Amino acid sequence: MKNLYIILILILGISGSTIPHPNGLVIPEADSTSNCSYYSLDLIAGYNGICFGNSEYCNGFRINFSDCGVKRVSGLNCTFWKGYSNTLQDFTVYGISFGVFPTAGTMKGITIGLAGVQAFHEMDGINLTCMALVGQKANLKGLNFGGMAI
Repeated sequence: MKNLYIILILILGISGSTIPHPNGLVIPEADSTSNCSYYSLDLIAGYNGICFGNSEYCNGFRINFSDCGVKRVSGLNCTFWKGYSNTLQDFTVYGISFGVFPTAGTMKGITIGLAGVQAFHEMDGINLTCMALVGQKANLKGLNFGGMAI
């Protein structure tokens, strides 16, 4: 039975991010400057798949409670709480981002935030929220709707 668990862990890829980076395969450890941990369960096939947890890179579907030190998500990103802003300056989302308060450096595609949406550099596409779109020195392009403020 123990061997079965080891095989499942190897197949499912419980690790840090397993998506290749331009510099090669990245399996990051906790960052001492931001105290981010990249613990995740990544179900990956051909560099695409489903990522549960704080995966630094993900192509496909990613679901996490709160983002910290994430670099790139291509596909569907679902985050339940506002991320650690000081670690998300370089975070780029290509595709659909959904959550209570999605936060990233650049968002391209559709972004839906229940309480708000925050971008540091650019929001490009359809950006919707019930409360406020926050762009700190960011370019807002496309369709932008904030219930109380933009």
